Amino acid sequence: MNSQQSRNTIVKPRFALEVAVIGNRRYAGDADTVEDVKVEDTPKEAEKVLSALSESFQEVWKAIGDQMLVARKQEIRVEAASHSGGKRHGHREERKVFINQFFDETKPAKLGVLSSLAAGADQVGAEAALVVGKAFRHKPTCEKAATDLPACEKLEVELEAILPMAEKNYPGLQGGEQKEFRKKEAAKLRELLSEASQVIRLDGSYDSRHGAYSAAAELLLENSDLVIAAYDPQAEAGAGGTLETVRQALEREIPVLAMIVKETEIRIVLYRKTKDRPERDKEWEQAEGKHKMWEEGLKTLVSYLLAFPHSMAGTAEAGNLHGENAHGYERKRSLATAVERLELLQGVLPLRFPASSKWVRWLTGWVVRATAYVGERFAKLHAFERADLAKVIPGQKLERPGPFSGLGQWLLAMTPFAKKPAPSGNLGRVTMEPYSSVYLRASSLSRPLMAVYRGGFVSAFLLAACASSVAILSLGCSLLFENPWIVVLVGLGVLKLVIIAILLALEVYNHHQKWQEVAADFRYLAEVMQPMEYLAPLGASMPYIELPSIYTRGDPRQDWANWLFRAYSRATPSVIALPGSEVGKEISVVADDKMVDRSKQWISSQISYHKRNAVKSHIIENGLERLGFSLLVIVLAAVLALLAIEVPHLMPHEENTQEPAKQEASAATQEKYAAVGDIGDGTAEPAGAAAVSAPADGAAARHLVTRPAGEHAVYGKESAEKGKEAPSMFREPWYVVLLGVLAASLPALIGALGGICFQSEAKRLEQRSEIMVWLLDEHYKRVEILGGSLKQGNPSPSLTQPPPSRLLAAELRSAADLMVRESLDWRTLYRTHSIKAG
Repeated sequence: MNSQQSRNTIVKPRFALEVAVIGNRRYAGDADTVEDVKVEDTPKEAEKVLSALSESFQEVWKAIGDQMLVARKQEIRVEAASHSGGKRHGHREERKVFINQFFDETKPAKLGVLSSLAAGADQVGAEAALVVGKAFRHKPTCEKAATDLPACEKLEVELEAILPMAEKNYPGLQGGEQKEFRKKEAAKLRELLSEASQVIRLDGSYDSRHGAYSAAAELLLENSDLVIAAYDPQAEAGAGGTLETVRQALEREIPVLAMIVKETEIRIVLYRKTKDRPERDKEWEQAEGKHKMWEEGLKTLVSYLLAFPHSMAGTAEAGNLHGENAHGYERKRSLATAVERLELLQGVLPLRFPASSKWVRWLTGWVVRATAYVGERFAKLHAFERADLAKVIPGQKLERPGPFSGLGQWLLAMTPFAKKPAPSGNLGRVTMEPYSSVYLRASSLSRPLMAVYRGGFVSAFLLAACASSVAILSLGCSLLFENPWIVVLVGLGVLKLVIIAILLALEVYNHHQKWQEVAADFRYLAEVMQPMEYLAPLGASMPYIELPSIYTRGDPRQDWANWLFRAYSRATPSVIALPGSEVGKEISVVADDKMVDRSKQWISSQISYHKRNAVKSHIIENGLERLGFSLLVIVLAAVLALLAIEVPHLMPHEENTQEPAKQEASAATQEKYAAVGDIGDGTAEPAGAAAVSAPADGAAARHLVTRPAGEHAVYGKESAEKGKEAPSMFREPWYVVLLGVLAASLPALIGALGGICFQSEAKRLEQRSEIMVWLLDEHYKRVEILGGSLKQGNPSPSLTQPPPSRLLAAELRSAADLMVRESLDWRTLYRTHSIKAG
């Protein structure tokens, strides 16, 4: 699949659920290792326990499978899109949506069973799942014959074995089995491996077997929605054992279906959180009253895990928005939003105007680039040259360019048909399907939406300043000209109305389409998918990212982006081989030099991105701030100039000693000007002054309209012919009007620049990118140190030391967690950053 296809198509996930199976190796007093007993056969009491566990496992697997088929038929009603038909519900249209339309309808549902296939409960649970899977394949779930069932009516059980060590140590070569396995248990493991869809072997060593067991358990939890654990609460708890894994699962809020064993009796209890599980010595007694409730609770849980985001909430009606109904209706609206996002991602819904318009995107992009270009002209870059950021972008100069340098190339790049460079970052290096296609599709949706949003809010601020300037300019025309052209005044009025209409359109479009929210959602989804290129070859998955409680309601894993990521993760094998590697059922996970180099390259690319982002944000913030300060200086200079011109004319004048003839001529002139609405005898207010007595800058307005009696002759043109004055087309001198317009209109532009800086969050972006550079650099150093230690080896490993692959995976998961949280912060912030017409 080439890059362009990946951007426009998306592979739907398979409807799936992944369940981990763990449990004790020995029951009913059976020895923990074979060397402690004289015979190979399992004691009869232990055989009874394992037989009872097998029956319980089959009952559980059947309940899960049945509920998965029910969940796949889920049907909901959501608010219809504006172009969709549907039943009128109150004042909103509704339409039916089936959950199956967001999954691959050509493939049967998948029940993934993850297990390390250790002796005892692991093998019993995995074998029971395969038995139930065969029953599902051959048992019809409707009136038709099983072979004629559509894919959505079928269920397949797939076993994924996650083994902590190589075969020579787990279970051991045939005839040389390790002491943890009886010969028949080792044979059963090999038999189950032959039926598994994927076999993953970690790079653990027998000398560090407890660390290897913990690593395998960690991998199970990373890829599971539910854990089924069969254990005796009074059994000894070891590192990487069942009890420790149960505790870790509940701490991560992964539900645990516990099969509690005492002698030959079994009680089944469902734990959702740590607080639900009692202490070990009370676990058996408290399970008695809950034993018969497990099946109903399990079905509810499976429905919750597989249902639409937020779809399990109340049944509110549109007309009643109080109390529980208000909460249910809010969740219903949230569900409608999730459906719309999913349909956009899968191409069912197109991008709506204006984000879908190439010309609108070009125009808004032009506005943003022009603003950034102006900021670059004024930015003081040498203040940003620090030790680790001075070498920020290879081949790009950091010093400020000249005022006209590159202007021609910049103008050429502004044209809508200019060739754009390939997107930067890791876009071209994502090759792990299905994560690559989802990443590219989400990125291709986020970019135009964010471009329209950024151009929209920059345009809104600039247009608001322009509207104020147009009003002041029309005032200036009235003051400057004796008889201003009506066409000019009407044209300026129409221009202001057009600007106001555009501002209102921007606010209305943004209010309904929420460009910034949708763009941030898709950007977050892309950031969640992108790290899987480096985590999937190690068998790792993205860590569970929990939103702070003040930003979310309910379970944040039910957010549509996290829900979709989990859907793809369930449907995909736990380990994806690197491109070019031999692909087979069995994959060995190792942290070799190639894997370390890829990890360093990824973190390094993220460091470079944040360095570039810090520089760009600094250019915008510092440049616009300095430009605003320069404009403020111009305003101050204009006000001072006006004062210098006006103050002398406000001072008391000497008694007029003009000759009688000149006085008569002056009186005649005044009468003449009074006829056309001029200052008359100096006591009347100029025509139109009342309408313009309070512009944006009050001081500048007073300078424009206040004139002492008889002062017009000083500013007007005088005729040299025999003391006879000629009429003038100007009411005020042009330079006075110009200074007044500047003093009144530039503050609006200064405010617009401040608004752009605030809404762009340029300062915050700069600071966060600097912090990200520092934190990611720490991860890079640790990966580098880990790579060096792998080459040297560890001559004396401890019993609990994790395998190298898990050490590398843990470091990459931590780095991915940092990157996703940074993206999540912006996703939360953008929800409040809408475009306002004011």
